[in-house]
Amino acid sequence: MAKIGIFTSDQVFNNNRMFDVSDKKFNRDNILYPYYQLKKNLNKQGIELNTLDRYLSFEKLDAILLFKLDFEALYRILKSGFCGKLIYFAWEPPVVSKENSPGNLKKIENLFHHIMTWNDSIVDNEKYFKVNN
Repeated sequence: MAKIGIFTSDQVFNNNRMFDVSDKKFNRDNILYPYYQLKKNLNKQGIELNTLDRYLSFEKLDAILLFKLDFEALYRILKSGFCGKLIYFAWEPPVVSKENSPGNLKKIENLFHHIMTWNDSIVDNEKYFKVNN
């Protein structure tokens, strides 16, 4: 079974809470439903999806998705011997997260297999891919 870990945008979603649609406090306006569906659909395909904190070791993961750029976490992942795909989701525009500007993404792109972005101007379908949020 393939395994994917997600480094969430906020620790409150750790321990797989980002998939818990029954949690009224965090699932406001059904915001967690897409993650719940993703986990459910991947599971049907034989792919295990959990928040990164659920894994004691990253070495056996096939991919890690970063929903937030955190250099301490990134350092731990890279130092751990992780050899799978590392994918960063640049959800926010630079006005919200300056690290997501095209220039700043260019500086860190070699750390990732892929970068998912809303920004059509940098999508090349090789390193940068379009994501709708």
